[in-house]
Amino acid sequence: MNYDEILKKIIRRYGAQTDNIRMMQIIESKLKKQTATYADAEKYAQGIGKALTEAFREYLPEALTDGKLYRAAAEVLMQQPMVRASRDIDKVAGAIQAEINENAGLGINPIVPEVNQDQIDGIITGICNAESFDAGKEVLFDQVENFMEGHVDDFVRENADFQYQAGLDPKVIRTAAGKCCKWCSNLAGTYKYEDVKDRGNDVWRRHRNCHCVIEYDPGQKSGKRKTVSGDRSLIDQEKADRIAFAEVEDDTITHLKLYNSDLPNGLPIKGKPNSIVDKLDGSGKVLQRRKHGKDGMATVDYDLTDHGETKKHPTGAHKHIFDYSKGGKPRRLNAEMTEADLTENADIIIKGVNYHEQK
Repeated sequence: MNYDEILKKIIRRYGAQTDNIRMMQIIESKLKKQTATYADAEKYAQGIGKALTEAFREYLPEALTDGKLYRAAAEVLMQQPMVRASRDIDKVAGAIQAEINENAGLGINPIVPEVNQDQIDGIITGICNAESFDAGKEVLFDQVENFMEGHVDDFVRENADFQYQAGLDPKVIRTAAGKCCKWCSNLAGTYKYEDVKDRGNDVWRRHRNCHCVIEYDPGQKSGKRKTVSGDRSLIDQEKADRIAFAEVEDDTITHLKLYNSDLPNGLPIKGKPNSIVDKLDGSGKVLQRRKHGKDGMATVDYDLTDHGETKKHPTGAHKHIFDYSKGGKPRRLNAEMTEADLTENADIIIKGVNYHEQK
């Protein structure tokens, strides 16, 4: 059974679904006007979840054996789409968080949460352990939609936690959805982050089909940009590194898109500091992604095809790093694609579709 072909169908269907959801287009319009909130991010995540479950609903049955979805198939067909969908949510939640920080006078960058791999593994295990795909599919689809809304919650929690560790006093607000259950109604309210910071606190929990909104107030409304610092003895090394990054105001990551027809000499070596630039073909498909460092100089390229040179680039999509050691024009050196590269660029590099691991 060719799982790669089924994966391509899932990705294409998911992309077509997200492009045609009116509600998502409305939210993107609000982002441009800087009026979007985490309530909009939750709606966006709902749309993402429904788009992905529709793709799963249509094409996962093609991978069944004796009516069951086995793990070998599920990991190929579900892992990459769920990571990609999470990263699509990151773009919306990140823009909303940046606006929250700006309005609160905080000179820090949004914190992007890791994709909850344990939860993805649990969802895959659940459908694989079901008596049959038909018996477990509705629970699966509910779990996928909950996972996407929960990723927005992770965004809220990570940013609230970061600011709490850095000395601020954020408040978490949970708003019950219309016609919600008694349990959710009882949880609705405003909480000091310090009181609900435990990840297992009920404030962060969702049951099936829960559409409650979780957002927060950073508690800093001076209207002036402020460098955040805190007692780093209370913060693990990872958060300490993120604070050091956030304290540099110019470190905001920007993501630009340029059409190949407007780039007679290709993507520029010198660009905006800490930027990501995608080169697009006429249809808007990404051909190449380039990252620029703090000094604005290109650091890495991700090429999305083998350029017709399969022997040279057997993985298809591949990576180059820039070497400036010789002076003058930098050299582009071949480099191994890592799991971190695949996760960070899951919106354009997909295992089994345009990237194939070497055997």
